[in-house]
Amino acid sequence: MIYDTIAAVTTAPGKAAVGIVRLSGPDAFSIADQIFSGKSGVSVFDQRNYALAYGRAVDGGRTVDEVLLLKMQSPRSFTGEDVAEIQAHGGSVVLNRILRAAIKKGARLAEPGEFSKRAFIHGKMDLVQAEAMADLIQADHELLAETAADQMSGALTDIVEAMADKLLDWTAMLEASIDYPEEELENQENDQWREGLLAMCSEMDGLLLSLDRGKIIRQGLRVVLAGKPNVGKSSIMNALLDEERAIVTHIPGTTRDTLEESVLIEGAPIVLVDTAGLGETEDPVERIGIERARRAMEGADLVLYVLEVNKEIDREILGEIKALDPDKTVILLNKMDLKPELEWERTLCYLTWGWDQLRVSALKGEGLDRVARCLRDRFLAGTQNENGPACLINARHGAALAKAKEALVHALAALDGGIPLDMISIDLRQAWMSLGEMTGSVSDEDIIDRIFSKFCLGK
Repeated sequence: MIYDTIAAVTTAPGKAAVGIVRLSGPDAFSIADQIFSGKSGVSVFDQRNYALAYGRAVDGGRTVDEVLLLKMQSPRSFTGEDVAEIQAHGGSVVLNRILRAAIKKGARLAEPGEFSKRAFIHGKMDLVQAEAMADLIQADHELLAETAADQMSGALTDIVEAMADKLLDWTAMLEASIDYPEEELENQENDQWREGLLAMCSEMDGLLLSLDRGKIIRQGLRVVLAGKPNVGKSSIMNALLDEERAIVTHIPGTTRDTLEESVLIEGAPIVLVDTAGLGETEDPVERIGIERARRAMEGADLVLYVLEVNKEIDREILGEIKALDPDKTVILLNKMDLKPELEWERTLCYLTWGWDQLRVSALKGEGLDRVARCLRDRFLAGTQNENGPACLINARHGAALAKAKEALVHALAALDGGIPLDMISIDLRQAWMSLGEMTGSVSDEDIIDRIFSKFCLGK
């Protein structure tokens, strides 16, 4: 398959010491030779592979910049094609002049993700690795970068391909028994098939269980601040963000909607969500805010339920707390600077027994370091993966794997229903195709285009 030659600036916009213009395709060396004048006088065609050459980038006979040129010959390049990269000073004017010169000589401006798409097409990576590369580029914390790097190296692909190979072997065995019944190729009993299918379902379940962990790794721990109006939710959020993000007044009900901000707390990515105060109200706007607060609590990885230590807990608040999941809730006893009476403090602790509790004063900034450590620990606990590096961090992968498992469950039901073994080959083939959609070995062109269109222009 022959493609045209594409070019793009592969480094981020802005001023920097170095910027790169990449060319890839059958005419990459020819175009590079026309816009690069090497100090040694050696043409790009004669330059050693993977060697840097020093020279000038030229446009219409005029020098654009002093540059280095890196040559990577097909198939040993990122895209699998001939690739030339011109390293210049990182100003946007310089890089765009070099890019325009390349386009004038016959290159085409690359589409978003087109270099990576060509790498996929030429077998340099599968879809799992390509999407992991995008995650690695976007990673804003170490755990996501580590997980994406593991997947780029094939940690997840190896597991998926092993399952796909086994499914293909099983399918071939069953279909051969249809074509050649006299050979008695179907030499396994139903119990053996059931054992094999159950083992693979269990393996798939292990990966699917990692989806929640993968979501936290990729998106951060989603933490919702909830409680009655004016208990200090917004003040706590501002303190954790270290900025005045939420409006704080003495008037109850200041927050009418959910307010969401992302922050790194002790290296852990946290998504903080401030919510409207819970309670009965006749105000239709407040009522909408309360409904959104409840939806946010349902979708949270952790709820920080804020109580005032100087106010009695009424039946409504107690009902709110009892309805929460203790494993996903931490009670924040706020306004400790008001020094509640000892007896009331004991009563408060008794009423919230069974929930993790932290005492804070948002006004004085006291106890917030313990809240920060709690959020970090909850993030780490939520991302521990017993399967090692093979953690699902991409919803598309989870959907494809779930579809594969559904086909195996259907095959098991058919087996238990007394349907002949050769009939379950349809389900096995469907499971194999679903795994192929995950890696890209079996996929729709529209899906591939959609995935790579989300990549940055130079990648």
